[in-house]
Amino acid sequence: MSQHATLDLTEISGVLEGRPVRWASAAVGDYDGRERTLEVFLADAAEQRPLLRLLRPLRPALEAGVGGPVVVVFHTWAETFRLYPEVLPGLALGMEPAPALVDVQVWAKTPRPPRRVPRAA
Repeated sequence: MSQHATLDLTEISGVLEGRPVRWASAAVGDYDGRERTLEVFLADAAEQRPLLRLLRPLRPALEAGVGGPVVVVFHTWAETFRLYPEVLPGLALGMEPAPALVDVQVWAKTPRPPRRVPRAA
């Protein structure tokens, strides 16, 4: 991970609207590009393409810093809370989540409305 030391994760997080980010560790698994994988948390499917667009201006610097193309792995809100509480500062310290985060956690587990509304007969 020493090659990532020159890259400012705080700046990357700021560009991605304050979402937690980190470089993937060996625990993630073994695949081509793991050493160049940036994990982005709290990003549901509908948010991912706009986030990639926000990341685009930083990609040349990121790729120069890690020595090749950056692989971006997104984690949804629900999966972030379920599997990666350590990336959420309050939860990692054993604190109760803020009320807004509780609402998001509950919302993430509820079914989403249908995309199309049936026409009235």
